[in-house]
Amino acid sequence: MLRTFIRLILSFLLFVTFIGVEYACAQPVSRYEVQAAFIHKFIKFIEWPEDALPTGSNVIVVGIIGKGPMVNALNNIKGKEVKGLKIVVRKVSELHELEHCNILFISPSEEKRNTEILNTVKGSNILTIGQRKGFARKGVIINFVVVDNKIRFEINLNAGEGAGLRISSKLLSLATEVMR
Repeated sequence: MLRTFIRLILSFLLFVTFIGVEYACAQPVSRYEVQAAFIHKFIKFIEWPEDALPTGSNVIVVGIIGKGPMVNALNNIKGKEVKGLKIVVRKVSELHELEHCNILFISPSEEKRNTEILNTVKGSNILTIGQRKGFARKGVIINFVVVDNKIRFEINLNAGEGAGLRISSKLLSLATEVMR
C-alpha cells in the first residue's frame, strides 16, 4: 500500500513537471529576454582588472540607463551568480551614477546622449552594451544586432581594451563582427 502511494505521488510529480516544462517552453521569449540572457553569459567571457571590483565584493553591477523593455528583462538575471559574483541590476538615471556599474546597458531611448554617456565611462572598467545600428563603431563595446531574425552581437575590441577589459577569444569568435 505504501509503495502504491509512493508511485502515485511520483507519477503525479512527474506529470506536473512535464506539464510545467511544456508550458514554459510554449511561452514566447522576447528579444529583450534573449539579450538579458546573453549579458548573463558575457560575464563568463570578460575579465575585469583586479581593482575594478571592490576588495571582498561578491557582486557585479549591471546598470541600465534609459527607458524600455530591457529594464524588466534584466530583472530575469538579477540574483544569479557567475564566477562567484552575484548579479545586481540597477536603474541609472544620472551620469555620475555610472561609476558604480561594471556593466552598462544603454537603452535606445538614450540615443541623444550616447556620445555623452560613452565619454563619461571612457577609460573606466565598464563593459558597455547597446542595441543600435552602428553603435559598436561609435564606441560601445558589445552591440546587439539582428541577423536572419536572430539576436547576435558585434564587438568593438579597441573600446574593450580601452576599458581595461580582456575579452575571451571564445566570445570574439561568436561575434558577427569584431572591430579594431
